[in-house]
Amino acid sequence: MNRIITMTAYRRPLYTRQVLEALAQCEGVADWRLIASVEPGCEEVAEAFEGFDACEKHVVLNYQRKGLNRNTHAAMLRAVDADVQTLVHLEDDVVPSPDALRYFAWAVEEAMPRLPDDVLFASGYRKSPREPKKKERFLVNTRSVFTPWGWAVDRQRLDWMLKRWRFKNPKCFTCAFKKRFQGSHRELFPLLSRIQNIGFEDGENNRTPQWYRENHFTPWVAGVLPAKPYRLVGGDSGSTPAKARRYVSEAQRWIQQGRPVRTDAEVAAIYELACVPCEHFDARRNTCTVCGCRIRKSGRALTNKLKMATTSCPKGKWGPGATPLIACSSGIS
Repeated sequence: MNRIITMTAYRRPLYTRQVLEALAQCEGVADWRLIASVEPGCEEVAEAFEGFDACEKHVVLNYQRKGLNRNTHAAMLRAVDADVQTLVHLEDDVVPSPDALRYFAWAVEEAMPRLPDDVLFASGYRKSPREPKKKERFLVNTRSVFTPWGWAVDRQRLDWMLKRWRFKNPKCFTCAFKKRFQGSHRELFPLLSRIQNIGFEDGENNRTPQWYRENHFTPWVAGVLPAKPYRLVGGDSGSTPAKARRYVSEAQRWIQQGRPVRTDAEVAAIYELACVPCEHFDARRNTCTVCGCRIRKSGRALTNKLKMATTSCPKGKWGPGATPLIACSSGIS
């Protein structure tokens, strides 16, 4: 299995060193090859790569600045030329956890081959609304694409992405993917983040350090953990007549009571705090394996049980009678 890490870097040597130092401590890093695409203008960034010796490396110093979008694309093409099979992409401000490479390898080489083609890649980042529980540290789920801060993909899906790459926005290669495929494609992500975003200064979008800290920094990220297996949350919910009848009953009750809906914030809170960590959530189909209903972070009521304010969890995890936080978030008094 030809495993390659691509990395882009520009003008931030302190961040670059932190990323490379963390990468050098990752489990199994010696089994990977690093291909770095470095923008011109800062010798300290290039020097940081010169001192990296944790695995085989190939560092390209661009003659002219390409911009984030084209520089990322160039790094991907070099990986393809090197016959990559499993690719992990990092930027110069995303710090991997010690088991990040092991997580990415599992996601791409073991989990994704068993999942539908709409699961496009594996992200390593999550900004959780609460501290993940101990039992959730190795759980993995799916969400809509595209979270660009540390991600991994297999060769087949990488080729698919490269054919659809757009260059209109020189600072953002993910924007076009989000616009075109957010409603149709998903990404894997760990409930406990394997990536920390430290890019508070000199960001491409010229926002304040405070904004980056509030929006990109995740309070909880994996440290040194035992080598336990990762597990995709949820199983096979199937489509039995009994489950179909339950859903029809839920929808009829909602219509009879005037079609009340929860706010988007309430739906997102229930989804993140109750559904995502639940062992009965089928991440591949976005359904509950107990009641068979479709549950999503967003979407219209008839296609999303969480949006209908008359509904509750069959296991009592949200809605009337649940914990105060989820009961409050349910929108039901």
